[in-house]
Amino acid sequence: MANTTGKKFGGRQKGTPNKNTTAVKSALIEAFERLGGVDKLVEFGEENPIEFYRLWVKVLPTQLNDSESNKQPITINIVKDDIENA
Repeated sequence: MANTTGKKFGGRQKGTPNKNTTAVKSALIEAFERLGGVDKLVEFGEENPIEFYRLWVKVLPTQLNDSESNKQPITINIVKDDIENA
């Protein structure tokens, strides 16, 4: 029978992390540390700047808000020529 009340029944509470996601994140953090951590990441970035910045843009927030501004979104453009000359 379908739930037509609009209320949630069963399942995880809102905001509870998925156990698999938590386990994978922990494993990645451990692997990162065992592979050399930040020092190794810096080395990777120096040797592969284009790939490093491809990873970097994936973790940047899609919108950055400046509390002093009129709350307009800030656009960040990374141009390939800039990366190759870095």
